[in-house]
Amino acid sequence: MICGFTGSQIFLLQLSPDGEIISIDFFGSPSTAQFIFDAEYTPQGDIVFSWFGSNFQKIEKVSATMDPIWVYDVEYAFDLEVTDNGEVIALKEPTFWKLDDLGQVVWETTLDFPEAETYYEIELGPNGETYFCGWLNNGQGQIPIAGTVDESGKASRINPQPIDSVFGTFIRLETMSDGILLNSFSAGTGNFPTYTIKTDFNGNVIWATPQPLQMGLIDAAEDGGIYAANIFGEEIIIQKLDANGNINLNLLQGNIYANNDQDCDQNEATIYDFSNWTVSATSPLDTFVTLTN
Repeated sequence: MICGFTGSQIFLLQLSPDGEIISIDFFGSPSTAQFIFDAEYTPQGDIVFSWFGSNFQKIEKVSATMDPIWVYDVEYAFDLEVTDNGEVIALKEPTFWKLDDLGQVVWETTLDFPEAETYYEIELGPNGETYFCGWLNNGQGQIPIAGTVDESGKASRINPQPIDSVFGTFIRLETMSDGILLNSFSAGTGNFPTYTIKTDFNGNVIWATPQPLQMGLIDAAEDGGIYAANIFGEEIIIQKLDANGNINLNLLQGNIYANNDQDCDQNEATIYDFSNWTVSATSPLDTFVTLTN
């Protein structure tokens, strides 16, 4: 399923495993702008999604044929998850809601982290808990934050180290069978490094990989690694990190120089046009072959 908005309406697009369109349905009035944050399937095949317009914000549940089931009015809900029994966990900073499968509130909790500013994403853990990520401000800059909310709505922070010393923010989170994956994004001021990291469920770092590029999307891989992607200019960058956090890229950025003096001085070298050449790229970790553009 794909959710999105046209600028005036939101849509839910359902695809078959072969990529064929099953259905596309639009919500909202064409005369006013609407936006959608997230949409998830329930175990029964229904769809829960969070969206808002100029004078409303709500979480809505519809059947697979788009028949209305229930609506819960809320002041935004940036991200949501659906549990195995159909309950909905929703986040609107700094408040979490748990709704039952009928749309009734089970509990509501507000995160009590005085320095916290923004929470971006939530994911379900293996034992009924919910993990969240975002950033806080310590007076000197943005610092990533990650934490959990248990089944009763009690929140606690986990402190992955040494990542707390890096200015920036966690913008993506994925849970795995043996821990969580977190992706940071620089604060946008200065040359701050960004990281993709894996921790156990207590926040102890298993590996932390500095990123040469800021990756916006992540997804857990079956082999214990991670896929990451983003768009840079006209290029789509895809990474595959293995189970130890080592990076493989589908794109190398740079130029090829003729270094006749063997002194690595690019100011004296000539840039050659090697479009559509086969290049072997070697690092201390791996070697692979690719084409130049």
